[in-house]
Amino acid sequence: FQNDLTRYLCMASVDLGIECAGLRDLDVLSKSDPVVFVFTWDERTDKWTFLGRTEMIKNQRSPVFAQKISVLYFFERKIPLKFKVCDIDDEKHCGEKINKKQKIGTFKTTLAEILSEKNHCLFNRPLRHKARENNGTISIRASFLTRPGLQIELEIKGKHLDKKDLFGKSDPFLVFYRTEPNHHHIKVHQTNVVKNSLDPEWDSVILPVERLCSLDYDRPIYVECYDWDSNGGNDLIGVFTTTLNGMISTQTNCELINEKYKKKKKSYKNSGQIYFTKATVFEETFLEYFTAGLELNLMIALDFTVSNGNLFFPGSLHFEDEKTVSEYAQAITAVANIIAPYDSDCVFPTYTFGGMIDQKTNHCAPIHRNGSALCEGIDGVLEAYREAKKWVKLSTPTYFAPILEEGIRLGSWAGFGKYLIILIITDGVIDDMKETIQQIERASSLPISIIIVGVGDDDFRSMDELDSDGKKLTEKTERDIVQFVPFRKYSHHPTELAAVTLKEIPTQVDEFMKIRGVKPEHIRAAHHQQQQQQQQQQQPQPSSHPPF
Repeated sequence: FQNDLTRYLCMASVDLGIECAGLRDLDVLSKSDPVVFVFTWDERTDKWTFLGRTEMIKNQRSPVFAQKISVLYFFERKIPLKFKVCDIDDEKHCGEKINKKQKIGTFKTTLAEILSEKNHCLFNRPLRHKARENNGTISIRASFLTRPGLQIELEIKGKHLDKKDLFGKSDPFLVFYRTEPNHHHIKVHQTNVVKNSLDPEWDSVILPVERLCSLDYDRPIYVECYDWDSNGGNDLIGVFTTTLNGMISTQTNCELINEKYKKKKKSYKNSGQIYFTKATVFEETFLEYFTAGLELNLMIALDFTVSNGNLFFPGSLHFEDEKTVSEYAQAITAVANIIAPYDSDCVFPTYTFGGMIDQKTNHCAPIHRNGSALCEGIDGVLEAYREAKKWVKLSTPTYFAPILEEGIRLGSWAGFGKYLIILIITDGVIDDMKETIQQIERASSLPISIIIVGVGDDDFRSMDELDSDGKKLTEKTERDIVQFVPFRKYSHHPTELAAVTLKEIPTQVDEFMKIRGVKPEHIRAAHHQQQQQQQQQQQPQPSSHPPF
Protein backbone atom coordinates (compact mmCIF):
# COMPACT_ATOMS: atom_id res chain seq x y z
CA PHE A 1 0.00 0.00 0.00
CA GLN A 2 2.84 2.38 0.85
CA ASN A 3 4.40 1.78 -2.59
CA ASP A 4 1.02 2.41 -4.24
CA LEU A 5 0.69 5.70 -2.40
CA THR A 6 4.20 6.79 -3.36
CA ARG A 7 3.39 6.03 -7.00
CA TYR A 8 0.09 7.84 -6.63
CA LEU A 9 1.80 10.99 -5.35
CA CYS A 10 4.41 10.90 -8.12
CA MET A 11 1.83 10.87 -10.91
CA ALA A 12 1.34 13.97 -13.04
CA SER A 13 -1.45 16.31 -12.04
CA VAL A 14 -4.12 17.24 -14.58
CA ASP A 15 -5.86 20.61 -14.52
CA LEU A 16 -9.50 20.61 -15.67
CA GLY A 17 -10.77 23.91 -17.04
CA ILE A 18 -14.55 24.19 -17.34
CA GLU A 19 -16.91 26.41 -19.31
CA CYS A 20 -20.60 26.16 -20.13
CA ALA A 21 -22.89 27.56 -22.82
CA GLY A 22 -26.61 28.22 -23.13
CA LEU A 23 -27.46 27.25 -19.54
CA ARG A 24 -31.11 27.05 -18.64
CA ASP A 25 -32.35 30.01 -16.57
CA LEU A 26 -33.68 28.86 -13.20
CA ASP A 27 -34.06 32.35 -11.73
CA VAL A 28 -37.37 34.05 -12.45
CA LEU A 29 -36.19 37.64 -12.91
CA SER A 30 -32.57 37.10 -13.94
CA LYS A 31 -30.14 34.63 -15.46
CA SER A 32 -28.72 31.69 -13.51
CA ASP A 33 -25.75 32.06 -11.14
CA PRO A 34 -23.85 28.89 -12.11
CA VAL A 35 -21.24 26.88 -10.24
CA VAL A 36 -19.86 23.43 -11.16
CA PHE A 37 -19.27 20.68 -8.61
CA VAL A 38 -16.92 17.86 -9.65
CA PHE A 39 -17.00 14.34 -8.23
CA THR A 40 -14.90 11.23 -8.80
CA TRP A 41 -15.89 7.61 -8.22
CA ASP A 42 -14.35 6.03 -5.13
CA GLU A 43 -13.94 2.29 -5.71
CA ARG A 44 -13.44 1.64 -1.98
CA THR A 45 -16.82 3.04 -0.98
CA ASP A 46 -18.70 2.62 -4.29
CA LYS A 47 -19.78 6.25 -4.04
CA TRP A 48 -19.19 9.54 -5.81
CA THR A 49 -16.66 11.57 -3.80
CA PHE A 50 -16.45 15.35 -3.89
CA LEU A 51 -13.32 16.47 -5.74
CA GLY A 52 -13.68 20.24 -6.03
CA ARG A 53 -15.82 23.12 -7.27
CA THR A 54 -15.54 26.22 -9.39
CA GLU A 55 -16.37 29.73 -8.31
CA MET A 56 -19.92 31.06 -8.73
CA ILE A 57 -20.48 33.50 -11.63
CA LYS A 58 -23.44 35.85 -11.31
CA ASN A 59 -26.12 36.12 -14.02
CA GLN A 60 -24.26 34.22 -16.73
CA ARG A 61 -25.66 31.61 -19.10
CA SER A 62 -22.27 30.96 -20.75
CA PRO A 63 -19.72 31.10 -17.92
CA VAL A 64 -15.98 30.51 -18.28
CA PHE A 65 -14.70 29.45 -14.87
CA ALA A 66 -11.27 30.49 -13.60
CA GLN A 67 -11.05 27.90 -10.81
CA LYS A 68 -9.36 24.74 -12.09
CA ILE A 69 -10.03 21.26 -10.72
CA SER A 70 -6.89 19.17 -10.19
CA VAL A 71 -6.96 15.40 -10.74
CA LEU A 72 -4.06 12.98 -10.37
CA TYR A 73 -3.48 10.98 -13.54
CA PHE A 74 -3.08 7.20 -13.75
CA PHE A 75 -2.38 5.68 -17.14
CA GLU A 76 -4.02 2.38 -16.17
CA ARG A 77 -7.26 3.90 -14.83
CA LYS A 78 -10.16 5.63 -16.52
CA ILE A 79 -11.00 7.74 -13.42
CA PRO A 80 -14.77 8.38 -13.69
CA LEU A 81 -15.81 12.02 -13.30
CA LYS A 82 -19.18 13.66 -12.72
CA PHE A 83 -19.81 17.36 -13.34
CA LYS A 84 -22.90 18.82 -11.68
CA VAL A 85 -23.85 22.33 -12.86
CA CYS A 86 -26.06 24.20 -10.39
CA ASP A 87 -27.72 27.56 -9.99
CA ILE A 88 -26.73 28.97 -6.59
CA ASP A 89 -28.19 32.25 -5.35
CA ASP A 90 -26.08 32.44 -2.19
CA GLU A 91 -22.36 31.66 -2.23
CA LYS A 92 -22.48 30.86 1.51
CA HIS A 93 -24.81 27.92 0.85
CA CYS A 94 -22.70 26.45 -1.89
CA GLY A 95 -21.91 23.08 -0.31
CA GLU A 96 -21.61 19.58 -1.73
CA LYS A 97 -25.25 18.70 -1.01
CA ILE A 98 -27.34 20.32 -3.71
CA ASN A 99 -31.08 20.88 -3.61
CA LYS A 100 -32.66 19.26 -6.71
CA LYS A 101 -34.36 22.51 -7.64
CA GLN A 102 -30.96 24.17 -8.00
CA LYS A 103 -29.49 21.58 -10.35
CA ILE A 104 -29.24 22.71 -13.98
CA GLY A 105 -27.79 19.46 -15.30
CA THR A 106 -25.16 16.73 -14.98
CA PHE A 107 -22.49 15.33 -17.26
CA LYS A 108 -20.51 12.11 -16.70
CA THR A 109 -17.27 11.11 -18.40
CA THR A 110 -13.82 9.75 -17.55
CA LEU A 111 -10.44 11.44 -17.43
CA ALA A 112 -9.25 8.93 -20.03
CA GLU A 113 -12.01 10.06 -22.42
CA ILE A 114 -11.08 13.74 -22.00
CA LEU A 115 -7.40 13.04 -22.60
CA SER A 116 -8.14 10.93 -25.69
CA GLU A 117 -9.91 13.83 -27.43
CA LYS A 118 -8.13 16.26 -29.75
CA ASN A 119 -6.30 18.91 -27.69
CA HIS A 120 -7.52 17.03 -24.58
CA CYS A 121 -10.85 18.82 -24.75
CA LEU A 122 -14.50 17.77 -24.76
CA PHE A 123 -16.58 20.44 -26.49
CA ASN A 124 -20.25 21.33 -25.91
CA ARG A 125 -21.44 18.10 -24.29
CA PRO A 126 -25.15 18.23 -23.32
CA LEU A 127 -26.09 18.49 -19.66
CA ARG A 128 -28.61 15.84 -18.56
CA HIS A 129 -31.59 16.28 -16.26
CA LYS A 130 -34.26 13.69 -15.50
CA ALA A 131 -37.14 16.13 -15.71
CA ARG A 132 -36.24 18.27 -18.75
CA GLU A 133 -34.14 18.75 -21.87
CA ASN A 134 -32.18 21.72 -23.30
CA ASN A 135 -30.23 22.42 -20.13
CA GLY A 136 -27.15 23.79 -21.90
CA THR A 137 -23.71 22.33 -22.63
CA ILE A 138 -20.40 21.89 -20.86
CA SER A 139 -16.85 21.94 -22.26
CA ILE A 140 -13.89 20.51 -20.35
CA ARG A 141 -10.26 21.13 -21.22
CA ALA A 142 -7.46 19.08 -19.62
CA SER A 143 -3.83 20.17 -19.31
CA PHE A 144 -0.97 18.31 -17.63
CA LEU A 145 1.03 19.81 -14.79
CA THR A 146 4.34 17.94 -14.85
CA ARG A 147 5.76 20.13 -12.07
CA PRO A 148 2.76 21.04 -9.86
CA GLY A 149 5.11 21.85 -6.99
CA LEU A 150 6.70 24.78 -8.88
CA GLN A 151 4.58 27.75 -7.84
CA ILE A 152 4.58 31.53 -7.79
CA GLU A 153 3.29 33.70 -4.95
CA LEU A 154 1.89 37.03 -6.11
CA GLU A 155 1.01 40.18 -4.20
CA ILE A 156 -0.67 42.74 -6.44
CA LYS A 157 -1.94 46.28 -6.00
CA GLY A 158 -3.45 48.91 -8.27
CA LYS A 159 -3.09 52.68 -8.41
CA HIS A 160 -5.39 55.38 -9.78
CA LEU A 161 -7.90 53.03 -11.43
CA ASP A 162 -10.78 54.53 -13.39
CA LYS A 163 -13.95 55.31 -11.43
CA LYS A 164 -16.82 53.20 -12.78
CA ASP A 165 -19.60 53.36 -10.19
CA LEU A 166 -22.03 56.29 -10.17
CA PHE A 167 -22.33 56.57 -6.39
CA GLY A 168 -18.96 55.11 -5.43
CA LYS A 169 -15.52 54.37 -6.78
CA SER A 170 -14.91 50.95 -8.38
CA ASP A 171 -15.00 47.35 -7.14
CA PRO A 172 -12.00 46.00 -9.08
CA PHE A 173 -10.81 42.46 -9.70
CA LEU A 174 -8.26 40.90 -12.08
CA VAL A 175 -8.58 37.96 -14.48
CA PHE A 176 -5.44 36.17 -15.70
CA TYR A 177 -5.16 34.26 -18.99
CA ARG A 178 -2.46 31.95 -20.29
CA THR A 179 -1.65 32.61 -23.96
CA GLU A 180 -1.52 29.47 -26.10
CA PRO A 181 0.74 29.11 -29.20
CA ASN A 182 -2.34 29.74 -31.39
CA HIS A 183 -2.83 33.05 -29.47
CA HIS A 184 -5.96 31.68 -27.78
CA HIS A 185 -6.38 32.89 -24.19
CA ILE A 186 -7.10 30.32 -21.46
CA LYS A 187 -8.58 31.70 -18.26
CA VAL A 188 -6.45 30.52 -15.31
CA HIS A 189 -7.19 32.73 -12.31
CA GLN A 190 -9.48 35.42 -10.95
CA THR A 191 -8.63 37.54 -7.90
CA ASN A 192 -10.99 38.58 -5.14
CA VAL A 193 -13.06 41.76 -5.51
CA VAL A 194 -11.86 44.80 -3.58
CA LYS A 195 -14.91 46.92 -2.79
CA ASN A 196 -15.05 50.69 -3.38
CA SER A 197 -11.38 51.39 -4.13
CA LEU A 198 -9.33 53.00 -6.89
CA ASP A 199 -6.10 51.89 -5.19
CA PRO A 200 -6.84 48.21 -4.45
CA GLU A 201 -4.58 45.67 -2.81
CA TRP A 202 -5.77 42.17 -3.66
CA ASP A 203 -5.30 39.06 -1.52
CA SER A 204 -2.02 37.28 -2.14
CA VAL A 205 -2.32 34.24 -4.37
CA ILE A 206 -0.23 31.13 -5.05
CA LEU A 207 -0.49 29.56 -8.52
CA PRO A 208 1.31 26.71 -10.29
CA VAL A 209 3.79 28.28 -12.70
CA GLU A 210 2.84 25.68 -15.30
CA ARG A 211 -0.81 26.73 -15.15
CA LEU A 212 0.10 30.38 -15.62
CA CYS A 213 2.65 30.15 -18.44
CA SER A 214 3.43 26.47 -19.22
CA LEU A 215 6.87 26.91 -17.57
CA ASP A 216 7.80 29.49 -20.25
CA TYR A 217 8.82 32.58 -18.27
CA ASP A 218 8.60 34.75 -21.41
CA ARG A 219 5.19 33.53 -22.59
CA PRO A 220 2.63 36.38 -22.73
CA ILE A 221 0.17 36.51 -19.84
CA TYR A 222 -2.96 38.51 -20.63
CA VAL A 223 -4.67 40.28 -17.73
CA GLU A 224 -8.04 42.04 -17.60
CA CYS A 225 -9.20 44.40 -14.84
CA TYR A 226 -12.95 44.72 -14.27
CA ASP A 227 -15.29 46.69 -12.04
CA TRP A 228 -17.56 44.12 -10.39
CA ASP A 229 -21.34 44.57 -10.53
CA SER A 230 -23.78 42.50 -8.49
CA ASN A 231 -25.95 41.85 -11.55
CA GLY A 232 -23.04 40.18 -13.38
CA GLY A 233 -22.57 43.00 -15.89
CA ASN A 234 -18.95 43.71 -15.00
CA ASP A 235 -17.40 46.79 -16.63
CA LEU A 236 -13.94 46.59 -18.22
CA ILE A 237 -11.46 49.02 -16.66
CA GLY A 238 -8.49 48.01 -18.82
CA VAL A 239 -6.10 45.28 -19.92
CA PHE A 240 -2.37 44.66 -20.07
CA THR A 241 0.03 41.93 -21.15
CA THR A 242 3.04 40.80 -19.15
CA THR A 243 5.22 37.72 -18.64
CA LEU A 244 6.37 35.78 -15.61
CA ASN A 245 9.76 37.47 -15.91
CA GLY A 246 7.93 40.79 -16.05
CA MET A 247 6.08 39.97 -12.83
CA ILE A 248 9.30 38.94 -11.09
CA SER A 249 10.88 42.26 -12.09
CA THR A 250 8.85 44.18 -9.51
CA GLN A 251 10.51 47.49 -10.41
CA THR A 252 8.17 47.91 -13.38
CA ASN A 253 4.45 48.65 -13.40
CA CYS A 254 1.83 47.64 -15.97
CA GLU A 255 -0.48 50.24 -17.48
CA LEU A 256 -4.15 49.33 -17.86
CA ILE A 257 -5.31 50.27 -21.34
CA ASN A 258 -8.96 50.57 -22.38
CA GLU A 259 -8.99 50.65 -26.19
CA LYS A 260 -12.47 52.22 -26.23
CA TYR A 261 -11.26 55.26 -24.29
CA LYS A 262 -7.95 55.35 -26.14
CA LYS A 263 -9.75 55.78 -29.48
CA LYS A 264 -12.12 58.43 -28.13
CA LYS A 265 -9.68 60.66 -26.24
CA LYS A 266 -6.44 62.00 -27.68
CA SER A 267 -5.25 62.93 -24.18
CA TYR A 268 -5.87 59.39 -22.85
CA LYS A 269 -2.88 57.85 -21.07
CA ASN A 270 -4.17 54.83 -19.16
CA SER A 271 -6.93 53.58 -16.86
CA GLY A 272 -4.59 52.96 -13.94
CA GLN A 273 -1.45 51.03 -13.07
CA ILE A 274 -0.93 47.53 -11.70
CA TYR A 275 2.08 46.70 -9.53
CA PHE A 276 3.40 43.23 -8.67
CA THR A 277 4.81 44.03 -5.23
CA LYS A 278 5.82 40.40 -4.74
CA ALA A 279 6.39 37.66 -7.29
CA THR A 280 8.33 34.78 -5.76
CA VAL A 281 8.81 31.45 -7.51
CA PHE A 282 9.32 28.50 -5.21
CA GLU A 283 9.04 24.72 -5.35
CA GLU A 284 7.18 22.70 -2.75
CA THR A 285 9.31 19.70 -1.91
CA PHE A 286 7.02 17.88 0.52
CA LEU A 287 6.34 15.07 -1.97
CA GLU A 288 10.05 14.74 -2.63
CA TYR A 289 10.65 14.26 1.10
CA PHE A 290 7.82 11.76 1.29
CA THR A 291 8.91 9.70 -1.70
CA ALA A 292 12.43 9.72 -0.22
CA GLY A 293 11.04 7.94 2.86
CA LEU A 294 9.71 10.66 5.17
CA GLU A 295 7.10 9.22 7.52
CA LEU A 296 4.32 11.18 9.20
CA ASN A 297 3.15 10.05 12.62
CA LEU A 298 -0.15 11.08 14.16
CA MET A 299 -0.89 11.68 17.85
CA ILE A 300 -4.52 12.36 18.88
CA ALA A 301 -5.82 14.18 21.96
CA LEU A 302 -9.54 14.36 22.86
CA ASP A 303 -11.16 16.93 25.15
CA PHE A 304 -13.11 15.34 28.04
CA THR A 305 -13.88 18.54 29.92
CA VAL A 306 -17.33 19.19 31.40
CA SER A 307 -18.14 21.95 28.88
CA ASN A 308 -18.80 19.21 26.30
CA GLY A 309 -22.06 18.36 28.08
CA ASN A 310 -23.26 15.15 29.69
CA LEU A 311 -21.91 12.23 27.65
CA PHE A 312 -25.26 10.47 27.57
CA PHE A 313 -27.50 13.42 26.68
CA PRO A 314 -28.31 14.26 23.03
CA GLY A 315 -26.98 17.82 23.43
CA SER A 316 -23.48 16.61 24.31
CA LEU A 317 -20.68 16.95 21.77
CA HIS A 318 -19.69 13.39 22.72
CA PHE A 319 -23.20 11.93 22.41
CA GLU A 320 -23.70 9.04 19.99
CA ASP A 321 -26.46 6.59 19.22
CA GLU A 322 -27.47 4.44 16.24
CA LYS A 323 -28.27 7.54 14.15
CA THR A 324 -25.78 10.06 15.55
CA VAL A 325 -21.99 10.20 15.21
CA SER A 326 -20.32 12.68 17.55
CA GLU A 327 -18.39 15.63 16.21
CA TYR A 328 -15.27 14.14 17.83
CA ALA A 329 -15.65 10.90 15.88
CA GLN A 330 -16.33 12.79 12.65
CA ALA A 331 -13.24 14.95 13.09
CA ILE A 332 -11.06 11.92 13.91
CA THR A 333 -12.22 10.12 10.76
CA ALA A 334 -11.89 13.11 8.41
CA VAL A 335 -8.37 14.10 9.44
CA ALA A 336 -6.87 10.70 10.25
CA ASN A 337 -8.03 9.24 6.93
CA ILE A 338 -5.71 11.66 5.15
CA ILE A 339 -2.70 11.13 7.39
CA ALA A 340 -3.01 7.36 7.86
CA PRO A 341 -1.46 6.36 4.50
CA TYR A 342 1.67 8.35 5.37
CA ASP A 343 2.16 6.37 8.59
CA SER A 344 3.84 3.02 7.94
CA ASP A 345 2.35 1.12 10.89
CA CYS A 346 -0.89 3.14 11.35
CA VAL A 347 -0.52 2.95 15.13
CA PHE A 348 -1.75 6.20 16.66
CA PRO A 349 -0.95 7.26 20.26
CA THR A 350 -4.25 8.63 21.59
CA TYR A 351 -4.96 10.51 24.81
CA THR A 352 -7.79 12.16 26.74
CA PHE A 353 -7.37 15.42 28.62
CA GLY A 354 -9.52 17.22 31.19
CA GLY A 355 -11.31 14.04 32.25
CA MET A 356 -11.55 12.54 35.73
CA ILE A 357 -9.97 9.12 36.20
CA ASP A 358 -10.00 7.41 39.59
CA GLN A 359 -11.33 10.57 41.27
CA LYS A 360 -8.52 12.73 39.85
CA THR A 361 -8.53 15.08 36.85
CA ASN A 362 -5.91 13.97 34.34
CA HIS A 363 -4.65 16.40 31.69
CA CYS A 364 -2.86 13.78 29.58
CA ALA A 365 -4.19 10.25 30.03
CA PRO A 366 -3.62 7.27 27.68
CA ILE A 367 -6.98 6.37 26.18
CA HIS A 368 -6.93 2.70 27.20
CA ARG A 369 -7.78 1.80 30.77
CA ASN A 370 -4.72 -0.46 30.95
CA GLY A 371 -2.49 2.62 30.54
CA SER A 372 -1.63 2.12 26.87
CA ALA A 373 -2.11 4.99 24.43
CA LEU A 374 -1.57 2.98 21.25
CA CYS A 375 -4.47 2.37 18.87
CA GLU A 376 -4.23 0.31 15.67
CA GLY A 377 -5.75 2.17 12.75
CA ILE A 378 -8.59 4.68 12.69
CA ASP A 379 -11.11 2.03 13.72
CA GLY A 380 -8.94 1.28 16.75
CA VAL A 381 -8.96 4.97 17.73
CA LEU A 382 -12.75 5.19 17.40
CA GLU A 383 -13.27 1.97 19.38
CA ALA A 384 -10.97 3.19 22.17
CA TYR A 385 -12.69 6.60 22.23
CA ARG A 386 -16.12 4.98 22.63
CA GLU A 387 -14.83 2.69 25.37
CA ALA A 388 -13.24 5.65 27.18
CA LYS A 389 -16.61 7.38 27.38
CA LYS A 390 -17.77 4.53 29.62
CA TRP A 391 -15.16 5.11 32.34
CA VAL A 392 -13.71 8.62 31.96
CA LYS A 393 -15.84 11.27 33.70
CA LEU A 394 -15.95 14.83 32.42
CA SER A 395 -14.09 17.37 34.55
CA THR A 396 -12.33 20.74 34.33
CA PRO A 397 -10.20 22.85 33.54
CA THR A 398 -8.94 22.72 29.91
CA TYR A 399 -5.15 22.44 29.79
CA PHE A 400 -3.22 21.96 26.53
CA ALA A 401 0.33 22.16 27.90
CA PRO A 402 0.53 18.57 29.28
CA ILE A 403 -0.68 17.15 25.95
CA LEU A 404 1.88 19.24 24.04
CA GLU A 405 4.60 18.16 26.47
CA GLU A 406 3.79 14.51 25.69
CA GLY A 407 3.85 15.32 21.98
CA ILE A 408 7.27 16.93 22.38
CA ARG A 409 8.49 13.79 24.13
CA LEU A 410 7.24 11.62 21.27
CA GLY A 411 8.56 14.03 18.61
CA SER A 412 12.00 14.13 20.25
CA TRP A 413 12.21 10.34 20.19
CA ALA A 414 10.78 9.91 16.70
CA GLY A 415 14.13 9.63 14.97
CA PHE A 416 15.46 10.99 11.69
CA GLY A 417 13.03 10.95 8.77
CA LYS A 418 9.89 11.12 10.94
CA TYR A 419 7.52 14.05 11.49
CA LEU A 420 4.81 14.18 14.16
CA ILE A 421 1.38 15.75 13.77
CA ILE A 422 -0.49 16.42 17.03
CA LEU A 423 -4.25 16.52 16.47
CA ILE A 424 -6.13 18.17 19.36
CA ILE A 425 -9.93 18.10 19.23
CA THR A 426 -11.49 20.48 21.75
CA ASP A 427 -14.65 22.42 22.46
CA GLY A 428 -13.54 25.79 23.76
CA VAL A 429 -11.39 28.13 25.82
CA ILE A 430 -7.89 27.19 27.00
CA ASP A 431 -7.18 27.74 30.70
CA ASP A 432 -3.36 27.55 30.49
CA MET A 433 -2.58 29.88 27.57
CA LYS A 434 0.83 30.99 28.91
CA GLU A 435 2.05 27.42 29.44
CA THR A 436 0.58 26.33 26.09
CA ILE A 437 2.51 29.05 24.24
CA GLN A 438 5.70 27.99 26.02
CA GLN A 439 5.23 24.40 24.82
CA ILE A 440 4.53 25.61 21.27
CA GLU A 441 7.80 27.56 21.41
CA ARG A 442 9.60 24.31 22.33
CA ALA A 443 7.79 22.26 19.68
CA SER A 444 8.55 24.77 16.90
CA SER A 445 12.19 23.64 16.81
CA LEU A 446 11.21 19.97 16.51
CA PRO A 447 9.67 17.96 13.61
CA ILE A 448 6.16 18.70 14.91
CA SER A 449 2.98 20.36 13.64
CA ILE A 450 -0.11 21.01 15.76
CA ILE A 451 -3.66 20.85 14.40
CA ILE A 452 -6.50 22.09 16.60
CA VAL A 453 -10.05 21.24 15.55
CA GLY A 454 -12.70 23.17 17.45
CA VAL A 455 -16.03 21.36 17.89
CA GLY A 456 -19.26 22.97 19.06
CA ASP A 457 -19.95 26.69 18.86
CA ASP A 458 -18.00 28.04 21.83
CA ASP A 459 -15.62 31.01 21.87
CA PHE A 460 -12.54 30.05 19.83
CA ARG A 461 -10.71 33.38 19.91
CA SER A 462 -7.87 31.86 21.92
CA MET A 463 -7.41 29.22 19.20
CA ASP A 464 -7.17 31.92 16.55
CA GLU A 465 -4.48 33.55 18.67
CA LEU A 466 -2.41 30.36 18.58
CA ASP A 467 -2.82 30.03 14.80
CA SER A 468 -0.53 32.86 13.70
CA ASP A 469 -1.16 32.19 9.97
CA GLY A 470 2.36 32.01 8.58
CA LYS A 471 3.92 34.35 11.15
CA LYS A 472 5.84 33.43 14.27
CA LEU A 473 3.63 33.20 17.36
CA THR A 474 6.32 34.82 19.58
CA GLU A 475 9.94 35.90 19.20
CA LYS A 476 11.01 32.55 20.67
CA THR A 477 8.97 30.56 18.14
CA GLU A 478 11.15 29.19 15.36
CA ARG A 479 8.28 28.78 12.85
CA ASP A 480 4.49 28.71 12.59
CA ILE A 481 3.34 25.18 13.48
CA VAL A 482 -0.30 25.62 14.59
CA GLN A 483 -3.39 25.33 12.39
CA PHE A 484 -6.86 25.90 13.86
CA VAL A 485 -10.07 24.85 12.08
CA PRO A 486 -13.65 25.29 13.38
CA PHE A 487 -15.35 21.94 12.75
CA ARG A 488 -18.91 23.19 12.21
CA LYS A 489 -17.84 25.44 9.34
CA TYR A 490 -16.99 22.30 7.34
CA SER A 491 -19.04 19.64 9.15
CA HIS A 492 -21.12 18.82 6.06
CA HIS A 493 -18.07 18.71 3.79
CA PRO A 494 -15.58 16.15 5.20
CA THR A 495 -13.38 16.40 2.11
CA GLU A 496 -13.07 20.15 2.51
CA LEU A 497 -12.55 19.78 6.28
CA ALA A 498 -9.58 17.48 5.71
CA ALA A 499 -8.16 19.76 3.00
CA VAL A 500 -8.40 22.93 5.12
CA THR A 501 -7.10 21.17 8.23
CA LEU A 502 -4.03 19.73 6.54
CA LYS A 503 -3.24 22.40 3.95
CA GLU A 504 -0.34 23.92 5.92
CA ILE A 505 1.40 20.61 6.70
CA PRO A 506 3.49 20.41 3.48
CA THR A 507 4.74 23.98 3.97
CA GLN A 508 5.53 23.35 7.65
CA VAL A 509 7.45 20.17 6.80
CA ASP A 510 9.39 21.97 4.05
CA GLU A 511 10.24 24.86 6.38
CA PHE A 512 11.51 22.56 9.13
CA MET A 513 13.69 20.62 6.68
CA LYS A 514 15.15 23.81 5.20
CA ILE A 515 15.94 25.29 8.62
CA ARG A 516 17.72 22.06 9.57
CA GLY A 517 19.44 21.76 6.18
CA VAL A 518 17.83 18.39 5.52
CA LYS A 519 17.45 17.47 1.85
CA PRO A 520 15.39 14.61 0.36
CA GLU A 521 18.58 12.68 -0.44
CA HIS A 522 19.54 12.74 3.27
CA ILE A 523 16.23 11.11 4.18
CA ARG A 524 16.58 8.66 1.31
CA ALA A 525 20.03 7.58 2.54
CA ALA A 526 18.82 7.23 6.14
CA HIS A 527 15.75 5.29 5.00
CA HIS A 528 17.94 2.94 2.93
CA GLN A 529 20.28 2.39 5.88
CA GLN A 530 17.32 1.63 8.16
CA GLN A 531 15.95 -0.92 5.67
CA GLN A 532 19.35 -2.63 5.48
CA GLN A 533 19.53 -2.85 9.27
CA GLN A 534 16.05 -4.37 9.41
CA GLN A 535 16.99 -6.94 6.77
CA GLN A 536 20.13 -7.87 8.68
CA GLN A 537 18.13 -8.33 11.88
CA GLN A 538 15.70 -10.63 10.06
CA GLN A 539 18.49 -12.84 8.68
CA PRO A 540 19.37 -15.95 10.76
CA GLN A 541 22.50 -15.34 12.84
CA PRO A 542 25.39 -17.85 12.67
CA SER A 543 25.76 -20.07 15.72
CA SER A 544 28.22 -18.92 18.36
CA HIS A 545 29.04 -22.56 19.20
CA PRO A 546 32.29 -23.97 17.77
CA PRO A 547 31.87 -26.61 15.05
CA PHE A 548 32.26 -30.23 16.00
